[in-house]
Amino acid sequence: MKFVPLKRDLFLKSDLFHVAGNPVGVLGGYFTITKSEKETVTKYCEKVWKEVSKKTGGNFRGHIRFDVVPHFTHGEGIGTLCVDNVYEVNAHSPECVAADASLAAAFPEMKEETPSAPRTLAKFLKHQFGEICMVRGRCVAKDSWGDHLISEMRKEGLALSVLSEKEAMERSPGSLWRWGNVDLAGKEEFGNDFKEWLYKRKNGVFNTVSLNDVADKRHVMTSKDVVLLPRNIPFILSFPPKEWVIKPFRGSSGNGIFFGKDFLKEEWKSKLYELSDGSYGAFRAKWLPGIEVKGEKIVIDISPSFFANGEDLHYLYTPVRAVKQDDYRKSGVINVTTGGGYGNTLKEI
Repeated sequence: MKFVPLKRDLFLKSDLFHVAGNPVGVLGGYFTITKSEKETVTKYCEKVWKEVSKKTGGNFRGHIRFDVVPHFTHGEGIGTLCVDNVYEVNAHSPECVAADASLAAAFPEMKEETPSAPRTLAKFLKHQFGEICMVRGRCVAKDSWGDHLISEMRKEGLALSVLSEKEAMERSPGSLWRWGNVDLAGKEEFGNDFKEWLYKRKNGVFNTVSLNDVADKRHVMTSKDVVLLPRNIPFILSFPPKEWVIKPFRGSSGNGIFFGKDFLKEEWKSKLYELSDGSYGAFRAKWLPGIEVKGEKIVIDISPSFFANGEDLHYLYTPVRAVKQDDYRKSGVINVTTGGGYGNTLKEI
């Protein structure tokens, strides 16, 4: 994996690429990967997805993203890209595709060399469905980037109509893209009537809505992770707090995450019991690797994105998120909507 600089500054900012008016840091270049590195990543994601599909019935269809902890072995450039683990599957409404559309609007020259996420997705949807309708959820990222996404996808020739929730229920289109979070137990981006309509409608909607949510982090837990319940707290406390991260099973976007390293011993114990209702998991801390780019230390993760049809995955693109290492050490998160930076899409060479 190598870094190709495009700008003198390592991070750039523009008022055209923002979240709720706050400019998003953009890496002033892009990363390249080899065909072999790409295959390593995609095969790992395919393996994880088959397990998730088995646990959830295997009937999901839609645009998904894997958030991956990478590591690098000795090799050219930064090193050879390998996968440590997948820490989340975003199967509700991956906003990386809209972030890439906003990057194209703010820094068009940055997208001349790298794959366009929205146009790649549009090309696939056009081939699969022809004409589609979309209902947008309500959140700061979608409000900030959604118009750029729609514009870029239409430039690719996709016949994309944007409907209100009411219009979607009245028309019941054959192919409806649900771009927003639906979770009976969590943060909502749609009204209750539309949400219930989505649960009842079994065909023609992607991303598929199901009570057995494929995005639930229980499905990517390792044997070292545990559900945060009172009976498991003694086990968690038998390890140093710094070895744990507490995350909600449903949703997050970088929110509601608690790092053991930030707590004193008694505070940590109290926080564990406070969150021990079964909706949180205690995950072994996996820190993103620091790499040196243009003489500066940064941290990155990669987010391979696919279109899923049951157990099958069709690869689309891979965005990179990047943040200065010092900022990552303070916050522990890299999510773009909570202060992280965007690093373009990977280019295969």
